[in-house]
Amino acid sequence: MTRTRLVKGKLTETTGGKDVSYAKEDIVFNSSKKIIFTATNGLSFGDPDVGPKKTSTTQVKEIELLSDLDSGASNDKSGGTQDGFIFGNTYKFKVKSFSNGEPFSEKMIKWMYRYHNLSTNKWVDVFLNTRGENVSLRFNNKEMCGRYIYIRSYIDDEEKEGELKIWKHNRFRYFDRKIIEDEIKDRKQKPYLANQKNTSLCGMAAIMYLLAKQNFQLYKKFNLELHRTGYFKFEKYSVNVSEKSTHLLKMNPITNLNYPKDYEGIMPYCDWISFASIRDQENNIRDFDGEDDFSFDGATLPNEIKKLMKGILGYSNIIDNTNLIMTKGALQWDGEASSSREIAKMNELTKQGFSVVMLVNTNMIEKEAIDVVKGKIRYTRDLEPAKKSGLLSTLEHWVVFDEIIGGSLTWDEFDFKIFTWGTMKDIIIKPEIFSTNYYGYVYGK
Repeated sequence: MTRTRLVKGKLTETTGGKDVSYAKEDIVFNSSKKIIFTATNGLSFGDPDVGPKKTSTTQVKEIELLSDLDSGASNDKSGGTQDGFIFGNTYKFKVKSFSNGEPFSEKMIKWMYRYHNLSTNKWVDVFLNTRGENVSLRFNNKEMCGRYIYIRSYIDDEEKEGELKIWKHNRFRYFDRKIIEDEIKDRKQKPYLANQKNTSLCGMAAIMYLLAKQNFQLYKKFNLELHRTGYFKFEKYSVNVSEKSTHLLKMNPITNLNYPKDYEGIMPYCDWISFASIRDQENNIRDFDGEDDFSFDGATLPNEIKKLMKGILGYSNIIDNTNLIMTKGALQWDGEASSSREIAKMNELTKQGFSVVMLVNTNMIEKEAIDVVKGKIRYTRDLEPAKKSGLLSTLEHWVVFDEIIGGSLTWDEFDFKIFTWGTMKDIIIKPEIFSTNYYGYVYGK
């Protein structure tokens, strides 16, 4: 009779009244803490965890997609397209062939898919309960966007049998990812490149300029995730195109002739996606379509600037110092020094760490004049000088105050710098021009 036991950390085997001990490193335990021991003479003791794996006489060799795919950007800056899945759509698959004829039962055929989750940097395996030669899959997980999906059908081994590798488009599928990444990279050193072109999205431009300037990593993460998934959550504010802005996902910046542009070129992709998504989400009455016009649908009111300063920029101290009907400094009772005091106050606020977003009429800003002839843009460099506006001029443009040029004002000329239309611009104007085009500011930090 042979008996095996542990004695002082060693496995001792007793046969015929004689004890034979084995070294500790020769002892192996299974998951149930039972000894699995292979002696030096080749004899084995204990029970294995599982029995031998049974394999089928055939495996899945090929699978095929029965549904149509949709086109989107090739994401290589070529302007080309590629086919892929779309978020929320359902796709049908079928086993096309087996290695050695069909299996004994269709229930032996299993399905799964896997993808790399970019947010967690982990592979995700999803095993389905569905069995058989056919399966329908609805891809409504936003984390699968902008990733390759590996659909697998198998009998014994999911890693070695039938597989299809298919791209799932970014949520804004017509916008080239590589171009967006390059645009964002440029904003690290030049946050002022934010540009709404021929739209009314200047309020969004001001907010995104400040975000890129003050917290570039958050700016980068927001833009990339919004492009890929259509969703991003700040600490106190969320942007979700699925709620009421899915019409924006149809925008194709290459084929849509109304995609925003000016004589210098089209609106940057990262700007259009973020500006349009936020603007449409804040609209309560009409949808914003993001096309090339200055419609009221894209306008931003002071209370919305305050909301976005809090939600996106994370400011806690925000003050609205704007007029919505009358300009500040244009009336007789404002006094001759009113405008200079306003500029001096904005300059002091920026020195205290506040961001100052001004509401003005564009007559305040010297701009390049362009002519449009038969739908084609004529490239000119003619300048249209700043000019006075009437008593009831319209408020229409948000800019970000930067500083007084030279550090001080003179009585006959105001010189200060602002962010507007993708650049830092020097404003050098007479006090009377400033006063008739100025509606105040919102500031916060």
